[in-house]
Amino acid sequence: MHNEERRICKCSLCDTVVEVLDPCGPELICCGRQMEDVTGHAGSPQREKHSLLMDEHDGQTTLRVGINGHENSEKHYIAWIEVLADGKCLRQYITPPQEAKASFQIAAADISAGRCYCNIHGLWRFSAQTMRRTPELAPWAHAQP
Repeated sequence: MHNEERRICKCSLCDTVVEVLDPCGPELICCGRQMEDVTGHAGSPQREKHSLLMDEHDGQTTLRVGINGHENSEKHYIAWIEVLADGKCLRQYITPPQEAKASFQIAAADISAGRCYCNIHGLWRFSAQTMRRTPELAPWAHAQP
């Protein structure tokens, strides 16, 4: 399971989100109820707001959520961005009001899949083919702080 997405579950009462590292364990219980599997969105009217834009520059791949960015306030935010690449799972956690983007020291060509988690709209999954390699739309990737 080294190069596969791991199962994500969420409590319907308290909104706790967990990642299942070993799928052969017992059912996950939170707040006295079985946790629900978060399967991830593929097609939705909200997809443009949650698309992963990918740009590679000087051996570093940067991903940003949303064609026009994504709100990152205390009430509505991207919690993390993750990529599967070259046998590794790389995840960067994001804290509001930090911008919903992540940079990884890996070639874009090595990325096989990506996903991000929005606290309101849930899990968003992308194959390497559906992540947008759009350096012309992503001048933010090269901006100096």
